[in-house]
Amino acid sequence: MNTAKFKIIEPYREMQDVLATAYIGRQADGGLDALRERIRAEGDGRVRAIRAPWHETNKALGFGLTPGQATIVAGSAGVAKSYLILNLLLAAGRAGFRWRLLPTEDDAGRWIQRALAVHCCQWNLIAQPRDDTAEERQRIADAKLSAMEANRDVLAELYESVLENPRLPIDDGNGGKMVPDLQYQDVLGFLEMAAQDCDLIAVDCLSQIDFSEDGRDWQGQSDFMRRVVGIAASSGSHIILVGHNGKGGADKDPLDRVQGSALFNRLAHNVLVLSRSDPAIESEIFDRFNPMVEHKLTLAILKCRGGASGDRVAMDLHEHGPVFVEHGRIKAKPKGRK
Repeated sequence: MNTAKFKIIEPYREMQDVLATAYIGRQADGGLDALRERIRAEGDGRVRAIRAPWHETNKALGFGLTPGQATIVAGSAGVAKSYLILNLLLAAGRAGFRWRLLPTEDDAGRWIQRALAVHCCQWNLIAQPRDDTAEERQRIADAKLSAMEANRDVLAELYESVLENPRLPIDDGNGGKMVPDLQYQDVLGFLEMAAQDCDLIAVDCLSQIDFSEDGRDWQGQSDFMRRVVGIAASSGSHIILVGHNGKGGADKDPLDRVQGSALFNRLAHNVLVLSRSDPAIESEIFDRFNPMVEHKLTLAILKCRGGASGDRVAMDLHEHGPVFVEHGRIKAKPKGRK
């Protein structure tokens, strides 16, 4: 009797196994009609690339960040990656795109203040008093409050778009405070939810996310990146992840110098690395009238599936505020020339 039952159940198990793996090797959903519809949507503006606010950078990216893809932005600590992200997000907002920023360092208020400084191109909106006097402190505070009053609508939009840092201490239920964990699975849950009504989502930065309990972060990072790419593809949102440079020798592949799992860079559609030179360096750029330029910042497009991988762009921060100024695309040096 038991043998007879087993013979009846076994075919159903085989069918379940087939169904469980049926997604592997299937043809594209919707067939060629789905492809035609997507191209029509691009033509009539229902699907639009998110343009970078700099001509040469935008060109190197294939004329914008493509919906449904993921980008890694990396660089050393303090190189101004966060300001680069704010420049991109605010430009997207001005173009009518909906965006969200999930910061994992500092509180949302400070991020909103920085974003306002970018919008106004004013360093004094994030400056501290030069002298520790009542008059100077009040003067700086009044200038910041005046800028807030003059940009109420902008601040309202920033408040909606810049979310609170989930790493900030919270009530532990016993009258004390605790710093909560930030598991990568929870960040994925946030991305899935936010992607439902956002065109562009940024997470700054990856270093604050918990990827494992035993120190083997690469396993969680690999799972995280695979799922991030899936969320972007299924929702049509573009997701930007901010990371840091890892340790490595000069002979290492530049893509492998980005900290974390190799899948961060292998699965990302774009990998941008920002570097700073102190003192400023001189580079030859593609410009008929001013072919040589001094600059402190360089944005390298190490990878771009829809653009020009390997391009490097000379940049600086504006003298009046944290707005990135693009000088031009850097010419590659001939072999053997330093």
